[in-house]
Amino acid sequence: MQQLPFKAVVSDLDGTLLNTNHVIGDFTIEILNKLEQKGVDIILATGRNNTDVSSILGKIGAEHAVMITSNGARVRDLKGNLIYSNSLPEEIVLELYKIPFDRTKICINTYQDDGWFINIDVPELAKYHKDSGFMYEVVDFTKHHGRGTEKVFFIARDPKDLIELEDYLRTHFGDKSYDCLFRCDLLRGHEQKNVSKGDALAHLLEK
Repeated sequence: MQQLPFKAVVSDLDGTLLNTNHVIGDFTIEILNKLEQKGVDIILATGRNNTDVSSILGKIGAEHAVMITSNGARVRDLKGNLIYSNSLPEEIVLELYKIPFDRTKICINTYQDDGWFINIDVPELAKYHKDSGFMYEVVDFTKHHGRGTEKVFFIARDPKDLIELEDYLRTHFGDKSYDCLFRCDLLRGHEQKNVSKGDALAHLLEK
């Protein structure tokens, strides 16, 4: 077997492995299978939830892949075993639920250990999860728990509608060592400041 000059492939999903239809194509699956057969570790690093990613890995047919999900808040092996976890503190999550924003233009979401939650129904989000069928549950965040929160994120049709919200988050949460992150020009996410795909990958490589 020809020795490759690398031991692992680390890739994002959206705009990288997934095509314009938000699914993984046959050619990509073929290449990843060949890499794994040559002993190359497959590591997917994404802002998506592990339930979403594990379905995509199942389509690939990978046997030893690792999932870095929610932008580094969780790392799991292919069987779903938790390798690394870094949740938002519950008190911060409950504060985030209460922040003011225009609910006619912006929706709030969370990825938590028990699922994906959102404050309003947005059916068009389904197109981003065709491979997995992973979808949200609509909840009242004034009554929702803050346990096991991987990330809190906000979605708007017009990115300009999120600018005021981001300013608010930076002003009110900056002193608590948290940070707002731009993603895809459509989302603002709120995670631990030391949570990133790179940090999670570094932790994984130490194992």
